[in-house]
Amino acid sequence: MEGSPYYPPPLHRQQQIPSRIPPHHMMSSSSPHLLMSPQPLNHHSFPPPSSTRSSQHRIYPPFYAPAQSLPPQPPQPPSAPQEVQYNPALPYPPVRQVRRYKTVKRLVQIPQGKLVLNCPVPIQYLERVPLRDPKEFNMMRYTAITCDANEFHQKNYTLRQEIMNRETEIAICITMYNEDEVLLSRTLHGIMKNLTQLTKRYRSSMWGEHAWQKVVICIIADGREKIHPRVLDMLSVLGIYQEGIAKSTVNEKPVHAHLYEYTSQLSLTPDHTYKGAINDIVPAQIIFCLKEKNQKKINSHRWFFQALCPVLQPNVCILMDVGTRPGPHSIYKLWLPFEKYRDIGGACGEVRAMTGKGSIYLLNPLVAAQNFEYKISNILDKPLESVLGYIQVLPGAFSAYRYAAIQNDMTGEGPLKKYFLGDTSSGDVSEGIFEANMYLAEDRILCYELVAKARSQWRLYYVSGAYGETDVPFSVAEFISQRRRWLNGSFFAGVYSLVHWGKILNTHHTTGRKFLLIIELIYLCVNWLFSWFALGNFFLSFYILTGSLAVMQQPPFSAQAADIIHTVLTYIYAVLIICLFLIAMGNRPQGSQGSYGLIMAFFSLLMIYVIFSSAWIVYIGISTELSKPQSISSLLSNGPFRDIIISMASTFGVFILSGIIFLDPWHMLTSFIQYFLLTPSYINILNTYAFCNTHDVSWGTKDIFENIPYLGHVETKADETTAEIVLPEQKDVGYLYEESFKNLQKKEPKNSKKTVDPKTRQEDYYRNFRTRLVVCWIFSNLILVIVICTMDNLGKLATEPNVDPPVTYESPEFWERLISITFLVLLGGVFAGLTIGLMGLDQTNLHVLMESGSPSERENAKKVSALLERGKHWVLVTLLLSNVIVNETLPILLDGVLGGGWQAIVISTALIVIFGEVIPQSICVRHGLAIGAKTAWAVLILMYIMYPIAYPTALLLDFFLGESHGTVYKKAGLKSLVSLHQAVHPSDVDALTSDEVTIIGAVLDLKSKPVSFIMTPMNDVFTLSTEDILNEELVDKARILTAGYSRIPVHTPEDKENFIGMLLTKRLITYDPEDALPMKQLPLSTLPETGPDTSCLDILNFFQEGKSHMAIVSSDPGGSSGALGVITLEDVIEELIGEEIIDETDVYVDVRNKIRVVRRQMMSKHYTHLTARKKGATNNKSAEKPSNYGAI
Repeated sequence: MEGSPYYPPPLHRQQQIPSRIPPHHMMSSSSPHLLMSPQPLNHHSFPPPSSTRSSQHRIYPPFYAPAQSLPPQPPQPPSAPQEVQYNPALPYPPVRQVRRYKTVKRLVQIPQGKLVLNCPVPIQYLERVPLRDPKEFNMMRYTAITCDANEFHQKNYTLRQEIMNRETEIAICITMYNEDEVLLSRTLHGIMKNLTQLTKRYRSSMWGEHAWQKVVICIIADGREKIHPRVLDMLSVLGIYQEGIAKSTVNEKPVHAHLYEYTSQLSLTPDHTYKGAINDIVPAQIIFCLKEKNQKKINSHRWFFQALCPVLQPNVCILMDVGTRPGPHSIYKLWLPFEKYRDIGGACGEVRAMTGKGSIYLLNPLVAAQNFEYKISNILDKPLESVLGYIQVLPGAFSAYRYAAIQNDMTGEGPLKKYFLGDTSSGDVSEGIFEANMYLAEDRILCYELVAKARSQWRLYYVSGAYGETDVPFSVAEFISQRRRWLNGSFFAGVYSLVHWGKILNTHHTTGRKFLLIIELIYLCVNWLFSWFALGNFFLSFYILTGSLAVMQQPPFSAQAADIIHTVLTYIYAVLIICLFLIAMGNRPQGSQGSYGLIMAFFSLLMIYVIFSSAWIVYIGISTELSKPQSISSLLSNGPFRDIIISMASTFGVFILSGIIFLDPWHMLTSFIQYFLLTPSYINILNTYAFCNTHDVSWGTKDIFENIPYLGHVETKADETTAEIVLPEQKDVGYLYEESFKNLQKKEPKNSKKTVDPKTRQEDYYRNFRTRLVVCWIFSNLILVIVICTMDNLGKLATEPNVDPPVTYESPEFWERLISITFLVLLGGVFAGLTIGLMGLDQTNLHVLMESGSPSERENAKKVSALLERGKHWVLVTLLLSNVIVNETLPILLDGVLGGGWQAIVISTALIVIFGEVIPQSICVRHGLAIGAKTAWAVLILMYIMYPIAYPTALLLDFFLGESHGTVYKKAGLKSLVSLHQAVHPSDVDALTSDEVTIIGAVLDLKSKPVSFIMTPMNDVFTLSTEDILNEELVDKARILTAGYSRIPVHTPEDKENFIGMLLTKRLITYDPEDALPMKQLPLSTLPETGPDTSCLDILNFFQEGKSHMAIVSSDPGGSSGALGVITLEDVIEELIGEEIIDETDVYVDVRNKIRVVRRQMMSKHYTHLTARKKGATNNKSAEKPSNYGAI
């Protein structure tokens, strides 16, 4: 790599720094943690600034202003705010846990009220990269923007690319909200690999070895309070972000956005592996725009298009969502059509659903269905629309626009104006509900306005070779929420494009292109009509296909059974549609995931029956027609055969054939079945929820006016050109870099549940209760109506000739049996619920509740425990036998009411499953303890009734399976249990905090952890020899007191590993340094020794005895050598609490990593003051009685 034009030869080492980061491959292996000081690059290392766009850029004074002082400056052009480089002193940083920075006030220039700072990057970062000059590699540029996005260029804010007169060919915009660093690193690393590929296109007139200078990556974060903290850690490690620099106000003007500019030479992979020059990572120009407030994604695009792009003047703008990973060479392939065809205004690549390693994500049916949906869109829809010239939507996850094409005209009208009407912060807000929903899909509006731009002929293009992989929703709630915005936005945006299609006539498109666009207009009208009537069309298809089995001559089973199934499924379908409307209009998807999951499961089963009905009809149709002596033409003239068989064959045939033509048929094998089964859910659930929530025009973000932490302010002085600003010191910046690196090495705990605030949880509970009550009310009344209205018909459908006819509605026997059936269903539900509720209770958990639960929990636990102690298997067998008896009795009673046959089987099964199994078991899973306690007496009576059968069976189970005594956890299990408690219930009042979890885990590990793991190595221990003289030189130079140690080990002069005791520093108070006493004359305390394998618990017990709070860790305890380190009581306590204890005398925050603390030099002052007073007191005494400090 040394021969590459990007990388200079190895540089000299000058300054030693503490670092835990592996050095760069070009550093000396003998001194892996020595800083390589930067040298000027060879003139071949960087090309001269491009002058091809000099007319578009202004000339500025030198880029970096001098540090520290402010000498008289020559007059500056009004368009060029001076930037200030600060290079403060280097004290040791404080602890970042509490964010207390060692700051310093600096006088900086603020011309025109603009705060622009050049901040040195941490020296730990420079260790890892080869390029340290020019200053774009060793300085991070910060700008506090106090204006709106559309005023950025007008207010003369600048970017490095403009100052260095660099031409920008591609500007990439990555928008993000609160995503974590894994998603950002996935996108950023993919882009950096594409940059490397651009630099290897040596034959290209545009690209080549300096291609990275023509690409700018813009990361725009939507809200300072919303950004994930680990994202800031990641950007800090890459050199892009520094904490403590930003300010909230400048001259009482609020800061709208914080702009960080840096050319990074590192990349982070999603698995937290760092890549650099040795991995072919080239420099990347990165602009990080951190918006002060959360104002939606469209506002982030406004900062990109109206603030950054007017300065960068790119040719092509690529839009990407965070988490999208561009494929190899995809950025080049997406850019290439803009270079080849001058009439292309926008393009998009293939957006692929991320399926995971080995396509493991496809095991989730929801992911598989979306994968099939994406594939069909990329294979059928987008190529057709690309040929016609208008693609309905260029997906924001991976699309590109020609910057010149989307510009407004001289009158201010154009694509960007229409695009940003949906930005409520722009001041031009559309109040209509139609426009509000339409701008949920603002990218569709931009695509249409681009094609319909007056006096232009831009078209949209699909690039199949370029692709980006993106995450798709895994949960039902996330999926429904996403599609609500997509469906409503696309529906209303489609209406807008159809209504304003006449604008196409005002363009300069050719006659042939306008003809193709009119064809597409007809195609979109048909699609719009189908989407509007999709709900009714699917129900009619279901009704006709399933009903046909009851009337056809060769049904798969009896016509009566087919008719019953058809009738029952139709009623259930209608009830579920009613439920969908109730849930959609009253509940959040996040609060009704269980309901939606059950409905989706039923619709999948219903789709299986529809497929079966269709397949049977096709089979009978083919068999019937083939049995007749007729030709193929006569088969095609047959209406049913043509309408069903040919249509189905053509539909599936297009899917298969198109996949083969595109050489991508695998989705048919992995995802087709899942998509087909979820088709009813797509049509019924998604459309119902979307249209029932057209009033919700949010993007899932909260109010933008939030209580954002204040960062400080900057006020100019009387001369209005300078200001005093508080900045962190450089050593503190280095420590924060170290901490960010350390934070990224820790795996973020993955919560199985997302935290929901108590208010939202309570609202979801109330809404769910309301919805369930209304559904039960409607369902119960509907059952009554169905049973009574269909009684006569059901009686006629009895297939057994000897079955007695059903009792009539007016007879008393009917009501007797109906009451008995109801009682048996409820009784069976009680038995089924108690079975799962009582068997799910653990004896260990019951004892815990009896000791530490609430009063009601204690009482319930005592009753249930007393019942289960009689024999858990006895209880189980009793409940199962009772449940079986009830379930077998129920069909007998139903035969008398319904007349026997299929109807009795279907209805009894439905009643048992719904009311006798699902509902009671679901209730008892949550409230098993309370229900079990209240029914314990009844269960006990039943146990003795069933004693002759149940008890012997239980004894056999005890003999073969053993008795259950509850779960006993090992240490590892206890730690996992504690961590799980904190992860699953983070917002509960009684939830464990992270500190409590750390302490509990440390206590459990204390016995197994040796002292060698937490000791301070001897190389870092401050020691004294018995021959040392206690004089001023020892106190001042060796700094016994200022070192901050309360106990100092003392060794013999011959052997530094032979310790004879320790000096208690407090005893020095009574000694005068002028006496110059040797150390061996001072009283020393006993210094115990222990082996390196001694457990931390054993050493803690020893320290508790009060004999000593320090011990030597030796490989030969009791011998004259072999000292390995020192262990103190503070070390053990720090290991227990999982944090460093930092007092006023500590030198290091982290001893093992040599991270120091800033310490006040107070002890030496106090000591000097004390000895001065003693000297004065001595001079007042007679010479015959010199000062004599006695031993303690």
